[in-house]
Amino acid sequence: MTIQLLPVTRENAHHALTIRAAEPELYYLHFNTHWLGHTLTNNDIECAFISTGKEIVGFVAFGQSYKDQYLTQPQGQNLAELHHIVIQPEHQHKGVGKQAIQLIAKQLEGRGYCSLQVAHHPDSEKAARFYQSLGFYEVGLKDDEDRLLEIDLPALIQATVA
Repeated sequence: MTIQLLPVTRENAHHALTIRAAEPELYYLHFNTHWLGHTLTNNDIECAFISTGKEIVGFVAFGQSYKDQYLTQPQGQNLAELHHIVIQPEHQHKGVGKQAIQLIAKQLEGRGYCSLQVAHHPDSEKAARFYQSLGFYEVGLKDDEDRLLEIDLPALIQATVA
């Protein structure tokens, strides 16, 4: 299955309300509308739908990495963050998340970013295994005690070619 990232527009934004994770991951995630709100006030954050070409199966927010939870203090010009990703449960374990992150990595590298960070709840072993399988490595903790992982974009992009 090949996926694509679709821009969120005023006309399709309502789809964000229908994309949810399964339990227990639902507990660990902000709502998609939280990230849509950030795009209204922050030009460095982008939201997109993850699509199979036939249906929307996920939602993602990515862009500049920030030191603070209010996204007011950028953390280096070349450091991006995968702020949020959710794949509908029936589409998980099919390579959708991996393909989406690879597409995001290519976009971010094209914008001049060098590294990509992602944080996950410390109790989410499923998230830890997923990100580590892509080559992310732990670099510390966020201010909310979530585990912080990072990967160099060229390494992530090169891994997609191999």
